[in-house]
Amino acid sequence: MGSTFAKRKKISPPYVSSCKCYEPDLGHYGSAGETTPTAELALRQSLTEASTAHYEDQLNDVKETMAKVSTYYTKLLSLRSTISMLTARSGQLQRRADKLKSTKIQYLSQIDDIRQAERARDQKIAARVVPQQTISPSTSSATNKSTSTSTSAAQQKSSPVPSPVPSETAVPAVAKKIKKKKPKAREVSLSDQGWSSSSSLKKKDKKDGGNKEV
Repeated sequence: MGSTFAKRKKISPPYVSSCKCYEPDLGHYGSAGETTPTAELALRQSLTEASTAHYEDQLNDVKETMAKVSTYYTKLLSLRSTISMLTARSGQLQRRADKLKSTKIQYLSQIDDIRQAERARDQKIAARVVPQQTISPSTSSATNKSTSTSTSAAQQKSSPVPSPVPSETAVPAVAKKIKKKKPKAREVSLSDQGWSSSSSLKKKDKKDGGNKEV
């Protein structure tokens, strides 16, 4: 306790009234107080000048940007007009493309219909031609026969019938047609030369027939 109290006693300041070193230097403070208004005015002037210069720079920048705003606005309007024009043009082109697509589909459907009709017609023609080909041989033979008969009849009508002419060659043919009576086996033919049997008569008849034919 005694040591701490002694330390505090050393730290505690002495009395001001008894010490001359603590007398204030009022003259120094008086001269500093006289110079403060001028310095303050100078400081204010410098601050105002700096602020005005800074403000002027900022104002110039703002003016430049505002001048650019008008150009940007005109550009924006032109871009809007071009965009609207392009959208209208794209809409027209889209409608035209849709119309062309529909017409193409119609043409393709018409082509398909025409092809189907042609196929059906070809099938009908083929179905008509096949039976005619199957019937044609018999019909052609019948027509050939009819034409041959007609031509032969026409030839017979056109050519005159020749009159029969008697000739020596016709006599043996008539003799052939006449049937000869065969003599019986035991029949005997009488003649000037004498009698002969039926077998000898047959041989004689055959010889006579051969001679007549010659």
